Amino acid sequence: MLIEIWERLRGYDKWTQTEATILSSDLVGQALSKNVIEWNDVSGKSHTAKYSVHSSSRLYQLYDGQTVIVRYNQANPDRYYFRELFRYRVLVVLFWSIFYIFCLSSSIIDFATWLLRHLH
Repeated sequence: MLIEIWERLRGYDKWTQTEATILSSDLVGQALSKNVIEWNDVSGKSHTAKYSVHSSSRLYQLYDGQTVIVRYNQANPDRYYFRELFRYRVLVVLFWSIFYIFCLSSSIIDFATWLLRHLH
């Protein structure tokens, strides 16, 4: 639900939907996949894009020749929107934000505890 609202606000829902093919999916180390996708615009011209994902992403499992759904801007067909990639990036940002908030909170609590002990 929220992702559809985001797409409407950004105008992605008006972009042309098409299938993109995974041209390459290279594993880097044990936990990172670097991928290249290709799609054709309405005139038949091909466009490519690169992205990387961690092994925690469903996109990590994709391999050469598979297809995914993307949207591209007809005014600038090199600009694309890949819902699953966006969803993955949002989850990464949320995870790290929560992690840093937890660490900061723990540090503040530890400091406050130390300070209270030393003021008495």
